[in-house]
Amino acid sequence: MNTFHFIVNPQAKNGYGLRIWDEVKAELIQRNIEYQVYFTQFSGHASEIANEIAKVSTGEEVVVAVGGDGTIHEVINGILHYSSTILGIIPCGSGNDFARGFQLSEEPVLALRHIIEHHKQRREYIDVGKITMNGKTEIFFANNMGAGFDAEVASAANKSKFKSLLNRFSLGSLVYGMFLIKNLFTFQCRRVDLIVDDKPYSFPGTWFITVANQPFYGGGMIIAPDADATDGKFNIVVVNNLAKLKLLAVFVSVFWGGHVKFKEVTILSGKRITISAAHSLLVHADGEICGETPLKLELLPKALPVIATSKQIMKK
Repeated sequence: MNTFHFIVNPQAKNGYGLRIWDEVKAELIQRNIEYQVYFTQFSGHASEIANEIAKVSTGEEVVVAVGGDGTIHEVINGILHYSSTILGIIPCGSGNDFARGFQLSEEPVLALRHIIEHHKQRREYIDVGKITMNGKTEIFFANNMGAGFDAEVASAANKSKFKSLLNRFSLGSLVYGMFLIKNLFTFQCRRVDLIVDDKPYSFPGTWFITVANQPFYGGGMIIAPDADATDGKFNIVVVNNLAKLKLLAVFVSVFWGGHVKFKEVTILSGKRITISAAHSLLVHADGEICGETPLKLELLPKALPVIATSKQIMKK
């Protein structure tokens, strides 16, 4: 029988994580399910907990992240090297792009029931991205990574007190729009050089590059409409040589994927990517700031088992 381990971020969505856990715990008790629960206490703690669970495992373990995309990102980085660990998700963040992209329920009890009832049959082995910095530091991502303007916005939003305030009203994703406008007039575009599967590209006035594994980021924006985490390739979005005011139109259109029609937006795909810039660009992975360019990316095909939904199985 599988062991269920719940890694709970009590600070998710301004304390919403604890309320969600109370609902999940009540359902577990009612169903007489044995479980272990761990509460994160600091940034990076979910990775440490997940790694310890996976490292001492003597059989198959189900590790359930109860939190937002940042918590999921940390858990993935803790378990990825251990093939006996399966990922379950109970989303309770401000963005929940992982849940949205992989068609997972955002209703906590429904998400839990699905994990309990289908953890053996409905597994989707998804692609994962590996970022290598300085030739040695490795960071993994499941949603997307970005370099440039979007990383600057993510960094400012994550540090903002407004995010906690807006989370109280389930409006946390609006903080990205606030800092987008604020940073719009100070950000300096850079020349960026890419190598995608050994083919070179150069963009002289780059706002940002997003390497996507699934369509959504930033709380529901459809950054890469055709991205699929099971197709063995990244979708790469580059915004280049775009006037500042026109950038606002591009970002508005991202909510329905309309930005791909702009001539200043280039769409590429590939498995191995090198990103370098005339001046270092800030980098995020799944919305978490992780360093600066230059860096290398590699797609790890079907590297992570996730408890999938029936829609994902049907789509095959």
